[in-house]
Amino acid sequence: MSGPGAVVAIMAHPDDAEICMGGTLVRFAAAGHPVHIVISSLPDQPDRRRAEAAEAARLIGAAVHWVSGGDAWQVEELPTFRLVAEFDRLLSELQPQRVFTHWISDTHFDHVRVSRAVMSAMRRKDLELYACEPPNLTAPGAAVFEPNTFVDVTGSLDQSLAAVRAHASQAATRAFDAGIVARARFHGHRIGVQYAEAFHCVWRRLM
Repeated sequence: MSGPGAVVAIMAHPDDAEICMGGTLVRFAAAGHPVHIVISSLPDQPDRRRAEAAEAARLIGAAVHWVSGGDAWQVEELPTFRLVAEFDRLLSELQPQRVFTHWISDTHFDHVRVSRAVMSAMRRKDLELYACEPPNLTAPGAAVFEPNTFVDVTGSLDQSLAAVRAHASQAATRAFDAGIVARARFHGHRIGVQYAEAFHCVWRRLM
């Protein structure tokens, strides 16, 4: 009998997975699912950012994978066909049951490019696909994020916040915690728990 299916979060930047869905990843890892975080760019301070990502993944209980781009690179430096090929390779290698990525209408263009490439890479794969809520809810959006899937993260939020803080080069100057807790409290109220994370189910075959 096979064990719990693997979970893969394919994100644009080193701290995106922890900010967008850290509590959910903690819960999957605690339940015995192999959890993988795929990072598509390494914008600056490559040695430090790699170390921070490794520590954050350790706190979650996940493995981290980097899309190859050199010592430091931006998402837009990688042609779309290369992103699709990298994601296709990693999905074939990791054999996940569930895939998470950015919302297709996120206001951050890096997030949009990664989301579109993920969808293209999944065109011939029978996997569950979920989009994360955009982390910046104050920015104007081309389309409203419509969550239809929720995860109770009441017991895992503190651990996920610790993982966010592991990205010290970013967290030291940005109030990530306040936004994460506010969103989690709002979604928790919607489903009758203290804290929750929200997703949009893009594709799932029940039977």
